[in-house]
Amino acid sequence: SGEIYPYAAPQTAALKSTFESVKYQYCYDLLIRGDKAGIAAFFDDLDKRLRRRACGDQEIMQLFFSLREPVYNAYVQILSNENAETQNLMAFPEYLPGYTLEQIQKDYSSLCLFLCDMVERNRKNYNDANSRKILLYIQERFSDPELTAVRIAEEFLVSEKYLYGVVKEASGKTFCKYIEGLRM
Repeated sequence: SGEIYPYAAPQTAALKSTFESVKYQYCYDLLIRGDKAGIAAFFDDLDKRLRRRACGDQEIMQLFFSLREPVYNAYVQILSNENAETQNLMAFPEYLPGYTLEQIQKDYSSLCLFLCDMVERNRKNYNDANSRKILLYIQERFSDPELTAVRIAEEFLVSEKYLYGVVKEASGKTFCKYIEGLRM
């Protein structure tokens, strides 16, 4: 509608459903970032809110499917970076009649934490591979007088701070000392 709503639970039914969907979108964002603490806090808050009210079967089913969309979208996005063997090992919760709030929370919470671990592992694998490429690049071009931290950072689309950290972690030396040692 173009209106701006404050971050507080709206009072009207129409706005309440919009607010709820944004809250579940936040779950997607936490998953894509691999934010385990955020996911734990999200489900803790969900648990606190749900314990305050009695939910019928219809509300439980609605909660299941409200969580399903953002979690499934993140699941697909995260698994797109994994190999086929991992995809076959993972199971996504399916709604069964008689599901309880506790089961929904347990199933989604454990799946979300698992997905956060996958994001972290992917991030670490990417960083390790990128670090090896950067160090190889430096070793192949150390004699080039134009080789600078700025040039390397631009080549690999990383910050100079990241580059300095890669060199420090690999060699225990500062960037300048590392280049100087290679040139000597």
